[in-house]
Amino acid sequence: SPSPPPSPPPSPPKPPPPPWPPDARECYARSDFSDYRGTRSNTAWGYTCKGWPEGAAAHGWAVSQYPGADLRGNLCRRPFGARCAWCYTKETHKRDWDCCEVGQPNLACEHSNPPLSPSPPEPPSPPPSAPAAPPPPPSPW
Repeated sequence: SPSPPPSPPPSPPKPPPPPWPPDARECYARSDFSDYRGTRSNTAWGYTCKGWPEGAAAHGWAVSQYPGADLRGNLCRRPFGARCAWCYTKETHKRDWDCCEVGQPNLACEHSNPPLSPSPPEPPSPPPSAPAAPPPPPSPW
């Protein structure tokens, strides 16, 4: 007599759910990106971010002017200007600054980060070469 058909292989395990609460390092709630305190240091176009003190000095301002903006290292931030988290780039011969891809704001993040100072005020007069909104990066498709 014929043998019974083999049993189907077991189903692969389900992927784990995303962490909850959201990862505080990449979590922000404000639609103006002013509370983004993540670890991104590359721009949406793939350029490497320049350190804030160096980039600011090259454009006539100092990080001390924005004490609540967490302008340390070469991390993407939004101290003023463009309506995105951004940084000055090391590839200035290609693009002096660029927006960073940091995802969408999440209101659940309001409680996962330390208390924030109010949104940063716009400077009375923009520093030289203050970034304006760049064109969006090309679609990967």
